[in-house]
Amino acid sequence: LEDNSPAFFANLLVGDVVVGINGEPVATPDDLKSMLSHTEGALMLEILRDGTTQQLRLDLPSDKK
Repeated sequence: LEDNSPAFFANLLVGDVVVGINGEPVATPDDLKSMLSHTEGALMLEILRDGTTQQLRLDLPSDKK
């Protein structure tokens, strides 16, 4: 994870597994990439960390290019 990135500020940690975005399941890394590429602004991540599921807010930049 890069310092000062959206993931950093959302408190994502190395080893976290993203299992959902805004209530939609994420099954593969390609699912994650696709969902993030079509989303701007705030979203809710559902992650698996140390065997428990947690919700984290992720704020994406609105100027994707």
